[in-house]
Amino acid sequence: MTFPLRLALRQAAILLSLVSTSAFAQLVVEGLQFPVWVERAEQRIPLAPGDVVAEGEQIITGDGGKVWVQMPDKARVKLGPDAALDVSAVNIASKTDTQSADVLDGALDVIKGAFRYTTGELSKLWQRDLRINLGNTATIGIRGTDLWGQVEGDNQFVVLLEGRISVQPQAATQALTLQNPLEIYRAGAAGVDSVDMAAVQALAPITELDNGKGVMRQGGVYQLHLASFSRARQADAMSARFARDGLATRVTQVSVAGQDWFRVSVLSLASLDDARALRARLGDQPGVTSAWISRN
Repeated sequence: MTFPLRLALRQAAILLSLVSTSAFAQLVVEGLQFPVWVERAEQRIPLAPGDVVAEGEQIITGDGGKVWVQMPDKARVKLGPDAALDVSAVNIASKTDTQSADVLDGALDVIKGAFRYTTGELSKLWQRDLRINLGNTATIGIRGTDLWGQVEGDNQFVVLLEGRISVQPQAATQALTLQNPLEIYRAGAAGVDSVDMAAVQALAPITELDNGKGVMRQGGVYQLHLASFSRARQADAMSARFARDGLATRVTQVSVAGQDWFRVSVLSLASLDDARALRARLGDQPGVTSAWISRN
């Protein structure tokens, strides 16, 4: 190999080490209470713990539904009931010789409902440039923080719990800065106001999972078996019906005393209390007979 060629290859390697590679990153479902769906390719599919949500998809919760999803930087997004969140884009640019940390950038659109965005200890190792669009009124710029917000018709607001965010109202040229805990921006307001802790504490449970009331989580070890059928099509029909209702189930084939059965089950329930609560909730559904609980 000639010297000029070796030099050219070395220069190319150095250049590549300085270039940040970027790729879309998926969001992972940590936990939920049904009904929860992802709208994908014009279809609504029920979500389960461990499922991923990709660019261009929408997360939807129904009446009583809640979901927590984990961002690639370990930040968490929580949605309350009757909410919709568009995942416009979430990208990771890997660290390089000139960039000391991985960078996450992207945009999430809160179409409706209550939401919370919060970072953890591991999130501090990242740089971020994330934008959350608050309904049709403002864009929230995030670099590392904890906030709670809601989009309900004309009632659109965001409350800063910790950190610092910028808010760019669509009807204004000047961005607003929230940097003190309990500062609030309300859609249509000319400036920033504040709320008391009691008001925030009253709102916070809306986006929290209700432990013991049918919560499913990653690593959940309890299963609720709803019914068993002698024919696969019967089990598939029940599973499809629950899917339309926003509940993910799995059909498995089992053999009992030499007889094949097709079992419809809900997986990854967080505790025995959660399994019992879901059994009570589903007990009057057509085809659910003598539902029973097992542990993985």
